[in-house]
Amino acid sequence: MTERNWYSATSHGYRVGMLLTPAAARLLAERGRPWMRVDRCADAPAPGTPLVVTGPADAARLMTEKYSEQEGDGALREVLLNSAHRAVWVGEQDSPAWHVLQTLRTARNLLRWQALEEGRPCLHGALVEIGGAGIVLAGGKRSGKTSTTLAALGVLGCGFVSNDDVTLVEDAAGSGRWTGVGWPRSVNVRTDAVAELARSVPALARLREQSTHPRMEYTKPESASFTVYPEDICRTLAVESRPSAPVKALVLPRFASDVRPALTRLGSDEAAERLYENVDRVATDHDGYLREWFTELDDAAARRHARDLARDIPCYELVQNLATAPESARLLAELSGTLRREHP
Repeated sequence: MTERNWYSATSHGYRVGMLLTPAAARLLAERGRPWMRVDRCADAPAPGTPLVVTGPADAARLMTEKYSEQEGDGALREVLLNSAHRAVWVGEQDSPAWHVLQTLRTARNLLRWQALEEGRPCLHGALVEIGGAGIVLAGGKRSGKTSTTLAALGVLGCGFVSNDDVTLVEDAAGSGRWTGVGWPRSVNVRTDAVAELARSVPALARLREQSTHPRMEYTKPESASFTVYPEDICRTLAVESRPSAPVKALVLPRFASDVRPALTRLGSDEAAERLYENVDRVATDHDGYLREWFTELDDAAARRHARDLARDIPCYELVQNLATAPESARLLAELSGTLRREHP
């Protein structure tokens, strides 16, 4: 019988118990670094700790429910559940790469839900660290969030914290100082955006071939987008990933054609209204069943989070287009320098 041991996956003070083989634990630790630690435990987790169990079918004997969803390649991925104990069984997948991806997704979502349920503001946004200052780029699809992140990494060589999920933690109650923390999550990038950015950042032309994500097994060269792990981006651009950064500004990017990039300071009321649209109500990515295990953020709490952040952190609109994203990155560098001088 394959050896399996208890491990603890921890991230930013939150914990998930995991029953893994040593090989799976090593792979998970590599994929989760630097946002998530995976450590061997002498005993089973304390009661009430969310659990992720992997291994052969005998490991699933205590599971009582099934959840399945379709992946992009058409394959049906299934997990088994025991909702009473908030436990998930991830069975064998098509390959070790898919297995570690599914396990990482589940652990990350369980960790993020704990942060959201505890009252931490969670934004749909990216976070880069420029000269010690964290800049959050909050926005939905096609707002320029990922393109601006890639441009900043490639042009400035800054630190990468997150591309899609940012959780804000106040350093001390009422201090008005916030730290943004990231999570281990795959990044989907548009093929045309990478091609345009590669004109200013030639290394990005190699990003597709550098991807180690298992979804690349069925991604065609002519596909409109492709998927990478954060470490693929960092390796391609020779930058470092960071687990967190002190947040000095919240930037809301907006694409507009035929404009020069411009940063405009927003008043707190307008900033709060726009941030509200990017406050996550749930912490679910691929694991819809978790909505039944945790409490979603209500509208009043989302508005309160947006007001608190807009009150404490300078907020800006960044108007740009894809061709000028590298110039936008330099504007962010100037903003970082100004904010570090004004708010050391």
